[in-house]
Amino acid sequence: MIYLYGVTRAVQSDQLPDAAVFGGAVELMPVDDLTLVVEHVEAVVLQEMLGEGAREDDTILHNAVMAHQGFINSVAEAADIVPFRFGTAVENDAALAELIAQQGASLNATLDLIAGHLEWGVKIVRSEAARKPEATPAPAGGADYLRQLSAKKQTEDRSRENMAELCKEVAKDVAAMAAKAQPLSLRSSDNSEARLLNMACLLPRGSDAALADAVNQAVGRFEDLPLRIEISGPWPPFSFASAGEEAAQ
Repeated sequence: MIYLYGVTRAVQSDQLPDAAVFGGAVELMPVDDLTLVVEHVEAVVLQEMLGEGAREDDTILHNAVMAHQGFINSVAEAADIVPFRFGTAVENDAALAELIAQQGASLNATLDLIAGHLEWGVKIVRSEAARKPEATPAPAGGADYLRQLSAKKQTEDRSRENMAELCKEVAKDVAAMAAKAQPLSLRSSDNSEARLLNMACLLPRGSDAALADAVNQAVGRFEDLPLRIEISGPWPPFSFASAGEEAAQ
């Protein structure tokens, strides 16, 4: 079996990790005008790592996924690469050639898009842990209690409006820097938090300082909001490699 890590155009063997994920040698396979980063793996090894047994054992599967992503991260530090999804493998050279023949145009288009770029993530999360405690005096009576409720509602309404404005500003500023930007899921596993913004952006290599500056300038205007800002990256362009995923299916 040929396990596929990704497709690139210009990478040298000395830029690759010393070892592949499944214990075989890392190989470069030219196909037309593309170069595939692959590993030859025995079918039984893939079955052990990717089969039903591995799915039932979260540790095995998790370790394999992390090793796959770590491998691609290492390659992306040196060269542009369209990553294939975890678990992508073909039986032989003929199947590999057929796959690339079918998806070569979209893979080349994706490589054009990501050339000289890496992926960054930007999240804005509303978190109760980030909320500043407010000292509210005990109401003097019923009328005072109602006034406090009204003032609290007005404050919360302004806070929501400011948070929405902040998200728009950050999204606009980041998108202006990026070759491409796209929203990601706002779902969160933590019930005490709510993602207000979650986006991936394709930025030129070495853009970490510029990205942090753009986000911090916007955030500085809203320091009193119960928010947490998260910037992650740089990563291989997983969110922009839809062509690679289509090829892998």
